[in-house]
Amino acid sequence: LNPGETCGYLTGKSSIALLDTSDLSIKIIEL
Repeated sequence: LNPGETCGYLTGKSSIALLDTSDLSIKIIEL
């Protein structure tokens, strides 16, 4: 799982990933 990059250095987009362990769903959030 790539959690994203909060600084946005490589892609120009700041993002994080949240993993819900109850059903293993993933949500990508752009900051």
